[in-house]
Amino acid sequence: MHYNGKSEEARELWEKYKDKMPSTNVGKYSSKQVELCLCGENIEELKEKENIKISSLDSLLSNINNYYDDEIYLNKLIIGEIAL
Repeated sequence: MHYNGKSEEARELWEKYKDKMPSTNVGKYSSKQVELCLCGENIEELKEKENIKISSLDSLLSNINNYYDDEIYLNKLIIGEIAL
C-alpha cells in the first residue's frame, strides 16, 4: 500500500477522532472505509455489497442495478487492487 503525505500524522488524527464517528450503519461504513485508506483493513468485507452502507436510503436504492458498483470499485482502487 502506498501513502502520500503525512500518513503517520493522519493515522494519529484518526485514532483521536474515530470514537466520535456516528454509530449509524453509514457512520460505521465510513469508519471502515477510512481504516481501509489508512491501514489497509477491511478490504474483504468492503468488497461485498451487503456490507456497504452508503446512505440511509440503502434499503430502497439497493434495488437499482449497479447501485454498489462504484463504491466497490472505489474500495478496490484505494488498496491498489485495480488501477485507474
